[in-house]
Amino acid sequence: MNDIPPRFLNRLESGLRMASAHLQEQVNELAATLPCARAFGRMPDTAAEWRTRWQQQWDTFEEGLRRIGELAKEAGGGLAMSAEDQRSQALAAAQALPSEVVKLEEILDTLQKQAGDIEEETVRKQWGVLASLLESDMEALLDAAQAVRIKLELLVKHVTEQAYQEDLAKAAIAIEREQHRPGNVIEAMFMWVETDEERVRKERALEEKQAVPRKSVPQPAP
Repeated sequence: MNDIPPRFLNRLESGLRMASAHLQEQVNELAATLPCARAFGRMPDTAAEWRTRWQQQWDTFEEGLRRIGELAKEAGGGLAMSAEDQRSQALAAAQALPSEVVKLEEILDTLQKQAGDIEEETVRKQWGVLASLLESDMEALLDAAQAVRIKLELLVKHVTEQAYQEDLAKAAIAIEREQHRPGNVIEAMFMWVETDEERVRKERALEEKQAVPRKSVPQPAP
């Protein structure tokens, strides 16, 4: 059995913790910029329809950013992976992060095009400065999201492998004890004995079957 050194897993957990914290920082920094960006939609020399579209785009952007923050918390929950379903949930959240960031980038592109309608040169320049900051923040957000995904995938892989190796060790001990029970020694010489891997597969299949909720039986109306 190839044991995974605890120090190695600790380093993976530490890396994920730092990546998750950094991602949350990026989300907070970007959220703090939104009021300034929204303010460009309240310029008196812009049409009402233009201002409405501008605010609607930022509403969608803010909602997507909030979604990323929620996914970041779910992915960070991978640090407490005591069960396989918890690991799967955290991993699904981490893998969804990059695509959610890309959606925000697409919204920002749409806003950039709309900003081209701003007639006031000074305002256009001000937006250009803010837009550059937003693009930089978006790049940092995507990098942070990718880092969380990669680190969590690596951690889940090794934690899952460790759990499998532990199950193999338990199965080997159980099979050994069964073979040496009184009356089983002679029988074991002539009978097929399942391997550690087969025992683990059988036990995990039984656990999955037991975990499936039974369908409720319709009750007759009183």
